[in-house]
Amino acid sequence: MDPHRNLAAVADAGFAYDSSLGFPDGIGFRAGIARPFRPWDFEHERPLDLVEVPLAVMDVTLAERRYLGLSPRTAWSRVTSLLDRAAEHGAAFAILWHPDRFDPPTSGGWDRFFYRLIGAVAERGGTCMSAQDLAALATSTTRP
Repeated sequence: MDPHRNLAAVADAGFAYDSSLGFPDGIGFRAGIARPFRPWDFEHERPLDLVEVPLAVMDVTLAERRYLGLSPRTAWSRVTSLLDRAAEHGAAFAILWHPDRFDPPTSGGWDRFFYRLIGAVAERGGTCMSAQDLAALATSTTRP
C-alpha cells in the first residue's frame, strides 16, 4: 500500500471511501490522523474525491504469527490503550475483522474479543457504524 500511488486509482475507480491505510504489522494510525480525511493527490495538487477512514486495528495484525502473533488476552491491553487515546480525542477507530474470526470453533477467541471491543467502544461513549456511513458523515460535514 502506497497512498501516494494507490489511492488515486481507488478514487478514479469511483469508490467514495477507503479504509486500507493502516499497518499490517502493528496497530495505530498510519497517516497520523485518527479521523476520516481526504488524501492529498500530489500529482494534481488537490484532495482526492475519496474519504480515507484510517484503519486502527485489524484481526490479522493481532493474531497472525507473521505479524504480532498475540493471543486475545495479550492483545486486549494494547488495543484498549489505543482506543482510550482515540476516545480522549474524539477520534475515529476503524476496525477490520475478517469473517473467519467469527467462527467460534476456529476463531481462537477472536470472536469474543471483537464483541468485547465493540462493548468497549460503547463504554467510552463511542458509536459503531460502517465505514461507509462514517465516510458519508465526514463528507456531509466537510463540504459546503
